[in-house]
Amino acid sequence: MIKKFLGWFMSYLSQNKNKPQSKYLKEAHNKISGSYEELLEKVQRLEMILEEKTKIADELKSAFLRNIYHEIRTPMNSIVGFTSLLNHGNITSEQRDKYAENIKTSSQQFLKLIDDLVEASLLDSGYAKTTKGECDLDRVMEDLHSLYTVQNEFSINSDIAFSQNPDSQHKELKIYSDKKMLFDIMSYLLSNAFKFTERGAVEYGYRILNDDKIMFYVKDSGVGIDKYDNSIFKNFTKSEHCLRETNKGLGLGLSIAYGKVKLLGGDIWVEPNEMKGTTFKFTVPMEKYCTAKSSKKTENFKNKQLSRVG
Repeated sequence: MIKKFLGWFMSYLSQNKNKPQSKYLKEAHNKISGSYEELLEKVQRLEMILEEKTKIADELKSAFLRNIYHEIRTPMNSIVGFTSLLNHGNITSEQRDKYAENIKTSSQQFLKLIDDLVEASLLDSGYAKTTKGECDLDRVMEDLHSLYTVQNEFSINSDIAFSQNPDSQHKELKIYSDKKMLFDIMSYLLSNAFKFTERGAVEYGYRILNDDKIMFYVKDSGVGIDKYDNSIFKNFTKSEHCLRETNKGLGLGLSIAYGKVKLLGGDIWVEPNEMKGTTFKFTVPMEKYCTAKSSKKTENFKNKQLSRVG
């Protein structure tokens, strides 16, 4: 469209080139003619970039569809297969329990997949919201430890030392934040750490950086990643090692964690460890719950007074 307009415009200038013109019109004509090739070149470059971006988007869409097809079929095939085996009358009680456990595990994988897709969709569309209130950090840390200790014990890769390291200078700290969202962020980062750590250690905790910021971290001794930048937080992104070693997951976990951190008004990044593995860190604003509560009461009182005056 732009090229057609430029072509028409230059044709118009050429037709009027030999007509009597003032000195200023001739200068303007020469300037326009001189910049035409440069402008056309820029338009062609822009078209090439747009074509390349469209091609990349199509490739990402195709890769996503292939990936989600695989991720849905895997647990569904397991559920259907083991359900059929349960219908056989000549199986032992031990086999029955094993098949039932496999069905339960596959069902949980399927539900997790759906949850991740919904979470990613809400974040991308801007519909995800925070629900802030009292958040006991020690309780969040303990709940995470209980959950992942059990999962680690029943995991195939159970040769992993798992520990928490909260800020010892600030025990029993309660902040004004979204407790569930904080738990979810840490959960995605811990799941990622266990996924790529066969043996060694996984550690998590938090530190109070100053009066208005808290830094959380998840550190592992796993395989690490190839590129330490924010590209790893994009939807459906997997590192090269992840693609080589395992095909599990849609590549949504880190992007969901990124989106939730941003919703809380914080930042998230990844760093290589000195010896081996990776450390994910993120910050969120720190507002003590008692301070936030009193501020809210004061604000509500002021609003009531203003409404009475009005």
